[in-house]
Amino acid sequence: MGDPIELEALATVFKEKTTKKQYCALGSVKSNIGHTTSAAGVAGVQKVLLSMRHRTLVPSLNVTKETSRFDFKNSPFYICREKQAWDIAPGSLRRAAVSSFGFSGTNAHLVIEEYPSPAEQAVPLGEHPAFIVPLSARTAEQLQQRSRDLLEVIRKAQRPVDLAAVAYTLQIGREAMEERLGFVVSSVDQLAEKLSAYIKGEKNIEGAHQGRVDPSSDGITIIGHDDDMQEAIDKWIARKKYSKLLDLWIKGLSFDWNRLYGDVKPRRISLPTYPFAKERYWIDALTFGQELNGHFDVDGKMKSIEDIIDKIGDDAMDTDQAVQLLKTLV
Repeated sequence: MGDPIELEALATVFKEKTTKKQYCALGSVKSNIGHTTSAAGVAGVQKVLLSMRHRTLVPSLNVTKETSRFDFKNSPFYICREKQAWDIAPGSLRRAAVSSFGFSGTNAHLVIEEYPSPAEQAVPLGEHPAFIVPLSARTAEQLQQRSRDLLEVIRKAQRPVDLAAVAYTLQIGREAMEERLGFVVSSVDQLAEKLSAYIKGEKNIEGAHQGRVDPSSDGITIIGHDDDMQEAIDKWIARKKYSKLLDLWIKGLSFDWNRLYGDVKPRRISLPTYPFAKERYWIDALTFGQELNGHFDVDGKMKSIEDIIDKIGDDAMDTDQAVQLLKTLV
C-alpha cells in the first residue's frame, strides 16, 4: 500500500514542471538483492551511482504487471524492465532520485546528479622534473598491499598513465597514516620499477624513503610550525629538493602538497582505495554429541531450547552446562 502513495506524491511534484509522460524510469534494487530493511535507502543510492558510472539503466526483476493502484500511463514514470543505455540530451546531465519510505511513515528523498569531469589540464612537465609519490598505511603489511595495488594499476592501464595525476591524487586524496613510504620519480616506468623492488624486499632503493610515525610523539609537528623550518621548506620547494621534503614527511611532517604546483594543478584520478586487513574471526561451533568442557555428552535427541529447559527443570543439567549448550543453538 505504501508504494502507490509514494508514486502519487512523486507524480504530483513532477507534473508541476512538465506534461511529459512515461519518460522517467522507475527501478527497485530490492528485486535484485532482497529487502535490506534499514539499509534499503543506502542500497538504492549505490545502485544509482553504479548506473551513472556505467551509464546504464538496469531492469527491476520479476515485474510482469504494474500495480493497478497507480496510473502509470498518465504519469511521468515507467518501470524499467530491460537493460538499456542511459542516454541524455546533449549538454544535459544524468540525474536520479532515491526515495526511501520508512516504517514510521518518514520519507527520505535524495536527488543525485552526475559529476561532470572538468577538462583535463596538462601540468607542464618542464616545471616538474620529478614527482613525489607517497603511500601510507596502518601496518607494514597493508603498506605492502597498497604498493602491490598501485603497481597492478600501472601495469594493467589501457592508456598512458598520468604520473602527475597519480602523485597529486595520493598527496591530497589520501589520509597520511603511520607506516609511510615515498618515491621521487620522473617517469611511470621508474615508479613501477621502484614499487617492484620494494615489494620484493630490496633495500636501499634509490629515491625511496620509508619510515614510521609515532602517533604519541608531536615533536615533528612542533618543528613543522617553526619559522626557520617553514623557510627551509619554502626553499626546498623552490629548488625542487623533493628528497628532503619526502624524508621529513615519512617522519611525520605535514605540509600543503599544493605548494609543489603553480596555478595549474594536476587532476585527481581513480586509484585503489585502502586495503583492509584480511583477518578472520570465526567462532568454532560445537555440534551435538560433542563433549562440552569434558563434563558430559549431549543427548542426540536434545535439539531445541525447550529440551534444554526441560533438562534444567528435571535437575538433569546445571545452568552452566545449559548456557554452553544454548550457545550452540543460537
